[in-house]
Amino acid sequence: MKTSLLILLCFVMLLSACAPGNRGFETAPPFAPLHTPISTATSTPTRMPTTDTSAAPEYYAPIDASQLPEELQEFLARYDSLEQMNAEIKGDYTFIATEVNRRPAGTRDSSPLTALTRGISDCYETAVISALFGEKLGYKPYLLIFEHPVFSKKQPHSIHVFQDAATGKWGYNDYLQELREPTYATLKELADDFIRSHPVNEQHYDFWYLVDLTKAAEAYGLDWRTTSKHLRMGEKIIVEHGVYIPE
Repeated sequence: MKTSLLILLCFVMLLSACAPGNRGFETAPPFAPLHTPISTATSTPTRMPTTDTSAAPEYYAPIDASQLPEELQEFLARYDSLEQMNAEIKGDYTFIATEVNRRPAGTRDSSPLTALTRGISDCYETAVISALFGEKLGYKPYLLIFEHPVFSKKQPHSIHVFQDAATGKWGYNDYLQELREPTYATLKELADDFIRSHPVNEQHYDFWYLVDLTKAAEAYGLDWRTTSKHLRMGEKIIVEHGVYIPE
């Protein structure tokens, strides 16, 4: 008798649990969508477009020339544009030393002050001299370093690159060769175009590195504008890099 009553009780409880409107457990709520759906004219749910949060680079305050040595103050006051500097600098300054010709000992990768006062003018010096003048125009001082293939004994090449604060586009100045105004949408576009346009002995550079000269003080305790020491472009001041892949 007791067994029959127990079976009947279990049967009643089972029917109750299965009745409509009653659930034995709760399921977790669905995940919230990343974008809020909106209704279109066709009533098809779509997602809100992602807002482009990228912004043009902040304006870089022109350098206060009064804080620089007299030689650099005179250099900055001499020209009003990169075009003028490129056209006149070789007549205004005597550059006699190169990497392979009478370069003063211990002056590889020299600061603008050392380069202008000692007559040093390899590609690195032309780049930092231009970067210094670029500060007068409101450009943050960047160098773009091009490297040859791994294990190559050839020296890297340096140019001054600058970014327009309003458009975000890039340009470059290599006053031994040419000046290009900011027309490149990305740094990679600039680097690839420069490598394609400037083969070395029918070969091309393989790697490029963007160097932020303002980081030299934090990384090495050196003022890149005036130091008497040479600046090696180590990874501490490299802020972007890439590889050239021919099409």
